[in-house]
Amino acid sequence: MNSRHFLRLLAPLMGLIPALSQAALPSDFDKHVAAIRAVGPEGAGNEEAAAAFQQISGSDAEAVLPLLRAMESSGALSRNWLRSAIEVIVQRELKAGKSLPVDDLKAFLLDTKQSPEARRFAFDLVSKIDPAAAEALVPGFLNDPSTELRRDAVALLITEGKSQIEKADNPSAITTFRKALD
Repeated sequence: MNSRHFLRLLAPLMGLIPALSQAALPSDFDKHVAAIRAVGPEGAGNEEAAAAFQQISGSDAEAVLPLLRAMESSGALSRNWLRSAIEVIVQRELKAGKSLPVDDLKAFLLDTKQSPEARRFAFDLVSKIDPAAAEALVPGFLNDPSTELRRDAVALLITEGKSQIEKADNPSAITTFRKALD
């Protein structure tokens, strides 16, 4: 086999190396998430959640989406723990120059069945990682069930309408403002 043919066969496999080198989620990941989700009022479960947080926040970027999904059926206190763990993971991964799953985050963000709060957080993460991609998503939020995301689309239309007024394009401004009010 000549080296050219060998390289042609090897090239597709080279793309697998980064995926193979990433650490898988810890075997007790779900147990730690459950400990965080069990946090209750007046400090109930905080000690267990703190220990779980330490374990989860040491995970790599692969943990971001499962943690976002865990926010769906979590209480406010648990969501704070989960959000903090995600922030620690993201900051560490970015500081180390590692990539984050932007396409997966965008897919999560566009899935209206997910928690509105988790979707907003996913949008904030995409904005941090790829501002242009996040900006391109905003107009599509105009009829989104999440008021948090819809608010961004309405604000964009209001800015556009003001710009049209400054250009003395009042008919377009009226149309734009009406669209924002719908």
